[in-house]
Amino acid sequence: MKTMIGFLCALALAGVLIAESSVPLVADMPFAFYVGEQWMRAGEYSVQREAGRSLVWVSPSEPAARAVYFAFGAAAKVKESRQNLLVFNKYGERYFLSQIIHAGDNVASELTRSAREREIVTSTLVSGIRPTRVVIVAHVR
Repeated sequence: MKTMIGFLCALALAGVLIAESSVPLVADMPFAFYVGEQWMRAGEYSVQREAGRSLVWVSPSEPAARAVYFAFGAAAKVKESRQNLLVFNKYGERYFLSQIIHAGDNVASELTRSAREREIVTSTLVSGIRPTRVVIVAHVR
């Protein structure tokens, strides 16, 4: 019975993520950042969850630049936000896109840590440097 309840909760959560997947968020990034292993220069970006799949699409407004698809893992429960937010983990001067939160949601899409980010996490643990979280407010286009 507990397994069935857990399964139904997971399906409901997946439905929420899929239902909102078509809403692109736009933000001006004042810094270069990583989406997985892909380095993205500072600038304006559109960020969108792919309908029916566990993918995030990050697309620069600059036509010559390349868009990136990246898998997101589990959905994380967060305090409901009144704003659309892109959350980054910052290690020194390196930023990694970590979460996407839509206004009114209490669930964040958590991006899976890339090998590059996991390596940095390990080295920062050894050195005692703690990462910081940086939040960028996005708007709906």
